[in-house]
Amino acid sequence: MGYIMSMFFFSYALMQIPAGWIGDKFWQKIIMAIAVVWWSLATAATAGCRSVNGFIGARIFMGGWCISL
Repeated sequence: MGYIMSMFFFSYALMQIPAGWIGDKFWQKIIMAIAVVWWSLATAATAGCRSVNGFIGARIFMGGWCISL
């Protein structure tokens, strides 16, 4: 469980600077809409996982586009 959670936080931390730059550079409403769609797809992918590796991939996908605007 710790490995799976750390994959989310690793991708979250890795993408903070690029995602913040994208959020500042482009129109924030569009970026937030993209982030909501991304989060929804990642949540659906998490629900459909059939293996531990698939779950880890879904958690990386989920943490990859977390923007703090």
